[in-house]
Amino acid sequence: MMRGVSFIEEWIEEGIRKGREEGRREGLQQGLQQGLQQGLQQGLQQGLLQARREDIIDLLMTRFDPTYRYLKALEARLKRIEDPEMLRELVSLAAQVESLEAFQEHLDALSDQVG
Repeated sequence: MMRGVSFIEEWIEEGIRKGREEGRREGLQQGLQQGLQQGLQQGLQQGLLQARREDIIDLLMTRFDPTYRYLKALEARLKRIEDPEMLRELVSLAAQVESLEAFQEHLDALSDQVG
C-alpha cells in the first residue's frame, strides 16, 4: 500500500512540474510575441513621424531654398514633435504657406498651443 501512495505522489508531482514548465514556455512565447508586436508598432509609428518630418523639410527646401543653418534648427525642432496629426498639419502648411517666415510663425503658434 505504501508503494501505491508513493507512486501517486510522484505522478502528481511530475504532472505539476510538467504543467509549470509548459506554463512558463507558453508565457514566454506569448510575452515574446506581444513584445515583437509592440516593437513593430512603435517602429511603424516612428517611421511615420520621421517621414512627415522629412516631407516638411523637403517641401520647404524645394519652395524656399532656406539656409543650412535654418534647416538644421528646424529639423531639431521637428524631432521634438511626436504628434502625427500636428506633423500632418505642418506638411500641409509647408505646401501652401506664402513664405518661410509665415511657416515659422505658424510653427511658433502651434508650439505655443502645445506647450
